[in-house]
Amino acid sequence: MVPPPPLGWKFNCDAACRGNQAFLAVVCRDSCGRLTSAWTDTSLSSNPLLAELSAAFLACSSIPSSCDGTVIIEGDSLIACQLVHEQLDLDMQGPV
Repeated sequence: MVPPPPLGWKFNCDAACRGNQAFLAVVCRDSCGRLTSAWTDTSLSSNPLLAELSAAFLACSSIPSSCDGTVIIEGDSLIACQLVHEQLDLDMQGPV
């Protein structure tokens, strides 16, 4: 795990599907790599890409408005990261 730059925040998002339900999770770490917050949610979807997109948007909606440092959002799905980057013009990182 690589922490974000000084005064930055890193949001890791992930999703898993079981049946017709998706389970979403987001964790936030500070520039020292310390866990600062975590969020979970569910959605009705059996599509892994839609689940990963939901997790990415959960991460985006979890960024506090007072955040004034660098924000990195990281996820497992390169396609989801590219779609969010294109739609929201955010810097997202995914697998290469």
